[in-house]
Amino acid sequence: MKNKSFKIILGCFITLLSIYLILIGFFICWSFDAPDLRIRRINISPEDVIGLTSLEIEEKYGDFNIFLHYNCSCQGDDGLYRSTTNGYVVKKETNKWAVWFTIKFDENGIAVEASEHIRPE
Repeated sequence: MKNKSFKIILGCFITLLSIYLILIGFFICWSFDAPDLRIRRINISPEDVIGLTSLEIEEKYGDFNIFLHYNCSCQGDDGLYRSTTNGYVVKKETNKWAVWFTIKFDENGIAVEASEHIRPE
């Protein structure tokens, strides 16, 4: 009888401890706003993209999430972005700043420049 009570108490203790640790984990993520958990990390450098078309870049790294020419219909019927600058948010620094990787495309849709910037959100 005593052994059975001990097992029940131990099981309740382990369950409550698990719930407590999960809640602490959620609180830590919530209090720091967990910015890196919301964006997909992209490991990219200028050498990786210069000379590629916008379609090849999107195929390799996913759809662009930065478009610096909003009022321009810079994407042609063939899907290539021309004479524009697009890119990715590659890392969140704080709640107000992010690291952007931007890629400039020429009139043929080929990446001619690429660089990383710290930008306000």
